[in-house]
Amino acid sequence: PFKNPPFSVVYNKGHGDCGGKEGEPPSKAESCTDDTRLVFKFQACPDVPGTEAAVEELECLGTWKESSNHYLVGRLHHKIATTDEERYRCFVYHRPESHFYEVAQSGEATCSGMVSPVDGSRTFKLTRETTHNRCKFPQWVTQHTHWRSLDYSHSFHFSHKNASLRITSRSVDSKTEIKLVCHQIINQKQHNVARIVVHVVSGCDNGYRCMTFYRRDNHVIQMQQSVMYNDPSEAGSCANDEMSPSNTITMITAGMPVGRCPLEGRRSTVT
Repeated sequence: PFKNPPFSVVYNKGHGDCGGKEGEPPSKAESCTDDTRLVFKFQACPDVPGTEAAVEELECLGTWKESSNHYLVGRLHHKIATTDEERYRCFVYHRPESHFYEVAQSGEATCSGMVSPVDGSRTFKLTRETTHNRCKFPQWVTQHTHWRSLDYSHSFHFSHKNASLRITSRSVDSKTEIKLVCHQIINQKQHNVARIVVHVVSGCDNGYRCMTFYRRDNHVIQMQQSVMYNDPSEAGSCANDEMSPSNTITMITAGMPVGRCPLEGRRSTVT
């Protein structure tokens, strides 16, 4: 129910807020490819007892409303939780402003005694961050919303607003999805080449990549991408040598028309 992450997080385990003061390390809550999950990346505050650096995934299992409070039953995934009693938790949340949530977490696998979003074993204040510039992929890329790789192992779907891309990879026994959102257009040369910084969500890993698109034909484009960066400015300064030909993916449209072969006539070959 915590829509449009990422969020900055201030959390409290009973000994004071961590993350709300200047100079304290920021904690974050970021999106996952699966919309039912949210990943929390907590930082430790040296002056606040009980705080520690940790990564926890919250899987939403159900929500409901009682009076003015909203409830959520979730399953936490982290290295310390090894039993169902440690994984399942109840949450009470409230959204006093469109970009802000107050959340309280139970200390045990029960909702008994949970009546306030500011009173729990652990409480959170989630404030939505504005991190993505509003850019769009080039029109010559999104004129076809569906593309696929030559070997059909990857499919590419651009949103109707041309701002996001979903890549689905299939193998014999698995399927994975990656979400990309246009963050910044670095440069665009006429209608043939475009270099773009995108925000990437793969599983519950978040980061930034530099991507270059090449228009080869109306129904053929090629894409190269850099390694993952934590900061968009690092992705924006990616060098040409990072975009090696080995990282090139050739993409074709689902229904390619038949074209005239440029090599007309009868020819012999020499081997």
